[in-house]
Amino acid sequence: MSVNDIDPFEWAKRYNEEVITITHSMRFRKTSNRYPLRVTEAFDGNIARAAGCTDREVAERVREWELAHDLEPRDWPAIGREEGRS
Repeated sequence: MSVNDIDPFEWAKRYNEEVITITHSMRFRKTSNRYPLRVTEAFDGNIARAAGCTDREVAERVREWELAHDLEPRDWPAIGREEGRS
């Protein structure tokens, strides 16, 4: 398959999804280096689903996910401070 075989609308959709994923991974990495993975887990494996949520809404969903999986909720901002993040 060559680049010319890809439907331009499908290409644009995939590109947009990748940009959203990267953008929000960077957004959540400001909290902690490991936080984007937990956000992805809490949003059913798709970090882009968190794009329209506020940071507080994301934090609440992450906490609910951790509790639902018998994990002690983590203080992600504190973890980030230990990593040297603000």
